[in-house]
Amino acid sequence: MSDRTAHGAIDDVLRAALKIDWTDAGAAYRISGGIFDALEGGGDLLATRIREVIARRGAGGDCESYEQMDKLVLWQSEDRSLRLRLHVFHPGFFDRPHNHRWSFVSRILTGGYLHSLYGSEETVAEQARAGHAPLSRFVRQETPGTQYFLEHSLVHSLSADRVSVSLLLRGPSVKDDYFTWSAAAGRLVQSRGAAQENTADRAAKTMPDARFDQVLDVLVREGIV
Repeated sequence: MSDRTAHGAIDDVLRAALKIDWTDAGAAYRISGGIFDALEGGGDLLATRIREVIARRGAGGDCESYEQMDKLVLWQSEDRSLRLRLHVFHPGFFDRPHNHRWSFVSRILTGGYLHSLYGSEETVAEQARAGHAPLSRFVRQETPGTQYFLEHSLVHSLSADRVSVSLLLRGPSVKDDYFTWSAAAGRLVQSRGAAQENTADRAAKTMPDARFDQVLDVLVREGIV
């Protein structure tokens, strides 16, 4: 499949995302699941799109890298409010309890990670004001094929002890900022969305050219491309 054909086919598959009511968890889960099924069952559609994004070095500058995690933007709506991303977690990855500015649905493709839920942002914020660290209320090992919907106000964290790859379809932003628990500071730290970041902050997490090739090597080994 040519890159141009793959791009058009991805647009066709993701057209269903434009109809998702992100306040309806069941509907978002079901429609996103159909999208993921179409991508995974579409021959080399997903692999071709990934290779295109990597070859063009992300083009739009939306792909991001962190010490133990990479994010490839595979598709976004015309108004950029909806995005399909491929997440690559490296062994030893963990993040701190945090909420999101948007709700999303994720499906694990390879590997897996430990997924912890801490409750609503209101509950966690109240605990933090009282000087208490978030306590996990639900812990589950996400494995290949599992899928879940997470509402934006829920606080969660992930940890991976092996290479893990997932697809994530995110809905539109419903607030300007989000928070992360800082154990060192003993408080919640507020962060703004990408549109509110300064140039230095944005550049610090934009995926460097060399990292695209490293991500491709990982995805080849994982059998994704």
